[in-house]
Amino acid sequence: MTQTMRRRLPLLLALWAAFALRLFQLDAQSIWWDEGISLHLGTSSLLDIAQNRAANIHPPLYFWSLKGWLALVGVGAFHGRFLSVLASLLQVAALYAVARRWFGPGRTTWLALALIITAPISILYGQEIRAYALLPVVYFLLFGLTQQIIREQGRRRPPLLALALVEWTGLHLHYIVVFLVIYLNGWVLAHWLAGRRRTFALRPWLLAQTAVFLASLPWAAAVLWRWNAVQAEANAGTYLTDPAPIPFLLSQVGVFHLTGLPSVLSQPLVRWLAAAALALFLLLLAARLAQPATRRPAAALLLHWLLPLSMAVVVWSIRSFSHPRYILMYTVGLVPLLAYLIWPPRAVSRKPYSVFRIPYSVFRIPY
Repeated sequence: MTQTMRRRLPLLLALWAAFALRLFQLDAQSIWWDEGISLHLGTSSLLDIAQNRAANIHPPLYFWSLKGWLALVGVGAFHGRFLSVLASLLQVAALYAVARRWFGPGRTTWLALALIITAPISILYGQEIRAYALLPVVYFLLFGLTQQIIREQGRRRPPLLALALVEWTGLHLHYIVVFLVIYLNGWVLAHWLAGRRRTFALRPWLLAQTAVFLASLPWAAAVLWRWNAVQAEANAGTYLTDPAPIPFLLSQVGVFHLTGLPSVLSQPLVRWLAAAALALFLLLLAARLAQPATRRPAAALLLHWLLPLSMAVVVWSIRSFSHPRYILMYTVGLVPLLAYLIWPPRAVSRKPYSVFRIPYSVFRIPY
């Protein structure tokens, strides 16, 4: 076995473990309502999918992709869910790539990898015929590409082209991606305003964002043309519900991070375990923020997780009975933060953490 293979073997074994967990009992559960809609659309024509989604609250790209997949492998619960298994496996690979850039090849990266492999939320939605397994892939890719662009001062074209492509893809997979796009644009703008005007090439970034905007106009026009139907879909059932109380909403989102099952919030044991997990998290966070060597990365990782998540929670102001899966892509931001809090890298080097300076300095977190 070559030295390169020895280095890659642990990662390959980790990917196989992730694949096995997501494949286990893949077709054990019967198809539920939303999965039935996905399979129906996946067997419709491309035009029918576009017309249906233009009057809906979800864009068409996942269903177009599902149609192509089902045409290759056949129609059924196992076949449709297997596409999400592959997407969930991509989550693991994307998280590893981003964590390796942020933390280096050491223990923190491997802990983050273990956390995402065993995360219930990644496994559960990696077995569902919906777009949600793909969204964390978009999340990690956009963060990784934005970090690379900031490090390179926006002067290389390939990362910008890749970023524009991933942004457009994400926006046509699920509208919730718009909050991440807003956050990342704010991150780059903050970098430029924080004294990098002479070194950071802002114009290529703006051109990339303009390209995404222009490429998204055709679908945006189709949605606006059917706007009344979209509003009716978004508001369906809202007259039967009251706005969710903030404490309940926060509890539901917190338990969803841990289990992927918001309904288990009604179980006393789950509430106690969630409270214990929160207390441990706060203790770890306080410990890292108290240490000068780990303060900046911990604070910035916290901002990278919480700010986009907080923006996405606005969906409950539109539909008070929204399911937490709508914000699933933002829950995975907790994984690198937890890995860093539990087991930070041995040596604190300035280079790996340059990505954390801007959000830290912009919000002026005190030493």
